Amino acid sequence: MKNILLSLGLSVALLGSVRAQEVESKPSNLDFRTGTGISLLGTSSMVMLTVENELNYRITPHFTASLSGGVARSVWGYSESASYFQGNANVFVSPFRNTRYLDFRLGSGLSYIDVTEVANGLLDQRGNWITFQNEPSQRQSLGINFVVEYSLNIGERYLIGTKIYTQQYTQGDANTGLMLRAGFRI
Repeated sequence: MKNILLSLGLSVALLGSVRAQEVESKPSNLDFRTGTGISLLGTSSMVMLTVENELNYRITPHFTASLSGGVARSVWGYSESASYFQGNANVFVSPFRNTRYLDFRLGSGLSYIDVTEVANGLLDQRGNWITFQNEPSQRQSLGINFVVEYSLNIGERYLIGTKIYTQQYTQGDANTGLMLRAGFRI
């Protein structure tokens, strides 16, 4: 009996020390998100289909930094079409703390946009369509953006959420939109 208790005690001690050496996996501070949605390119009043990728780094439970890039193309409109590429660098504040389960955050930062537009035709006074070829116009601009995001973690690694944003650019462009997003921790 003494040998059984000694063996059992030794086993528990060895297993306890092995378990103590296992390192708890710390959730990553880095995550990747992709999203799609619609935006309104203000200067031409065009509804755009938008796709964006974003890399986020959680600095503290209250602050996050991100870099993102996106493309968009107009999905409605007969007389003209537009597309753009944009890049953003943002800083977010989570006023209620990023708990890694729910994250409501407000952000702002710098934005760059490269817009290409082309007019294909117009309606005359009688309602007849006049088709013409027009050279595309292209413009680039720097600006600032304001972002409101809400994310929900699914398990330890995956996230889903929404993003609402507005961007003002120095050349008078404005871009406002809504996105549904999904992502994962790296």
